[in-house]
Amino acid sequence: MNGTSCCPDPIVSESFDGKAWLMIAARNLSIAEEMKSDVLTLCNGCFSSLSRSNYLLKGDVNLKEEINNYLRQVNRKISGTIDVKHVAKVVHDLGPKKIKKQLRRQLKQWRVASHYGCHLVRPSSVLNLDDPIRPIIIDKIIGWIGAQPIDYTRKMLCCGAGIKEISPESNLAMLREKLASVRAAGANCVATPCPFCFIQLDMGQEEVNRKFNENYHIPVFYLTQLIGLALGFSAKDVGLQFHKTRLKSFQELQYIPRRADEE
Repeated sequence: MNGTSCCPDPIVSESFDGKAWLMIAARNLSIAEEMKSDVLTLCNGCFSSLSRSNYLLKGDVNLKEEINNYLRQVNRKISGTIDVKHVAKVVHDLGPKKIKKQLRRQLKQWRVASHYGCHLVRPSSVLNLDDPIRPIIIDKIIGWIGAQPIDYTRKMLCCGAGIKEISPESNLAMLREKLASVRAAGANCVATPCPFCFIQLDMGQEEVNRKFNENYHIPVFYLTQLIGLALGFSAKDVGLQFHKTRLKSFQELQYIPRRADEE
């Protein structure tokens, strides 16, 4: 999608100027329409902004015309002919049989706490991706790739990233509560489909440890990294060397090759 810009951000941008937020999203959508292609996004925030904008413009002819009046100034037009998809939903829709057939390693030693994030399933009437109160789509994928999904009491608690610049104290308090719940449930890692949440959960642990004299060291995976490991990619292939909360050694992964009788 040559020429795209930020989605834009569904928190700051929309709060400052909702109409500008909608116009920027519409411009990005118009590029996909010109390509006659749906949009695939790896980010919950992008998924939220583009999906909601698409929903609003498809459902309101007058609003669409108003936005097109602005877009014409940059030689673009939004028609409402494409859809927006999150990579988690695309992977889920492949189904367990197709996914399991591609696995090259078992990850059964990983007890994975899933963090869905605030923008993947809400508002459910627009995104229509999973139950907004008790989503299971990520947990199902975790199970399909051979890891063990772990439920925990603060699964749907915000990671706190969205308020970091407004209230750093609250930001870290929320993250601490989240991490405490993950550890109490016996999980040994976290998986999330949101890059923004990933940064908070990965890099934020060090801040929580300094502020509250804690000792959290919980590896965090972006969802497709965990899938990649199960498909046979190396730790370096999926970029684990760039994580702030590092595995003590990539040997901690202890991959178990699949036996011939399991194929």
